Amino acid sequence: MKRKAEHILKVDVTGRVWPPRVQREAVLDEFERSGMAGTKFAEHIGVKYPTFASWVQQRRMVNAFRVAQRAGARASRRLQQ
Repeated sequence: MKRKAEHILKVDVTGRVWPPRVQREAVLDEFERSGMAGTKFAEHIGVKYPTFASWVQQRRMVNAFRVAQRAGARASRRLQQ
């Protein structure tokens, strides 16, 4: 008999998960450390995969934006010198 995954994150009556940003970031940090596949990790924490995948995608976009900003700032400083 397969055991139902425990819900680590709180879920409303319709199954939606609305964690605070800090908690979502902690979950994503744990996912990166776990080495698990996204589908398995989403099941493990009790979140539907499309929701979890959107969190991962948003984080990657934000990180890419920050990297681009830093690169632009470095280039700007080089031009000013």
